[in-house]
Amino acid sequence: IMYIPRKIKFMGHTYNVREEIEQTAIGGHWAELDHTNHEMRIYKNMSEDQKGESLMHESTHLICDKLCIDMDEDDIVRLGSGIFAILNENKLLRPSVQEIKKKRPRKKKMGFK
Repeated sequence: IMYIPRKIKFMGHTYNVREEIEQTAIGGHWAELDHTNHEMRIYKNMSEDQKGESLMHESTHLICDKLCIDMDEDDIVRLGSGIFAILNENKLLRPSVQEIKKKRPRKKKMGFK
């Protein structure tokens, strides 16, 4: 399970990351980057891989927009998917809090009889 950060920082700009319950809140897309409000919105009811790919896709838009790199949407889709694949397949993504708790051994309670 992928950790979705609450904020993304890039070149002095901080974007709040929100998971939206309603897909209509983000124009029917899986995710959306809003430069005006410094927000990245991701549809909450997707698989963890879809959320990760969406986060990388919107991050790719952010990089291209801020660095004036001219890429069409198909290129952004491919590059975002590629970045996500490298990070995911090489276990470079930070796990979610839920995943960490699952792997942590439980402490036995010591009681007196």
